[in-house]
Amino acid sequence: MVGGGPLGLGSVLRYVVKLPIGRSTELRLVVRHYEELVRCSGTLDGPSMSGTWSWRYRSREARTTVFYETAVTLSGILRFAGRLVEDQVAADVRRNLDALKAYVEAGRVSTR
Repeated sequence: MVGGGPLGLGSVLRYVVKLPIGRSTELRLVVRHYEELVRCSGTLDGPSMSGTWSWRYRSREARTTVFYETAVTLSGILRFAGRLVEDQVAADVRRNLDALKAYVEAGRVSTR
């Protein structure tokens, strides 16, 4: 999170995306909707892509399910590599969610 502090409406997040051509690009995510432990969503923009993202959470018993959705428009040279970029971003999101799950389940953070 850019600038630190608690996550909330207006927060700015920096997300680094690995591209299939061996490079990476930074995205700026801005939180436009925030309801703690229920929903967090907003807009994203970077040098060659823009769009929206959304995280929704559902808790039942001792289990939490996270739903992640994103809609991205590619520009510049990336628009010609659309499917490759989509696959790479999906793999990155899955890897990040798996790492977050392992971190939380290891008891390193409070889940309330």
